[in-house]
Amino acid sequence: MILVKIGGSVITDKNAYRTFREDPCRKIIRTLAGLKEQLIITHGAGSFGHMLAKESGFPKKFNQGDEHDFSAIHRDVTELNSMVLGVMLEEGFSPLLIPTQSIFSDQSRDYSSF
Repeated sequence: MILVKIGGSVITDKNAYRTFREDPCRKIIRTLAGLKEQLIITHGAGSFGHMLAKESGFPKKFNQGDEHDFSAIHRDVTELNSMVLGVMLEEGFSPLLIPTQSIFSDQSRDYSSF
């Protein structure tokens, strides 16, 4: 089994908010499709996560009143994930989505270390 992380700066334009770079993403997915091993594929957030997170002051301890910003960042990253999954489906993969927030928990609500 191989773990592959596709960098967010490769599949997004980090200088333009929420800009997906489909061609590089597709090229990577096609390359991975040629492998015989089982894959776990993850990707970075690029301009879909980092720009708004930086503007909102994340990472930081999650405080009352941060819900809107946190939800907006989550929405943007989910949109990017949908685009990547779309490319994977078009290239013959049958991806299973496991959202990060469904497997990680921090009772202190301090997400600064993620």
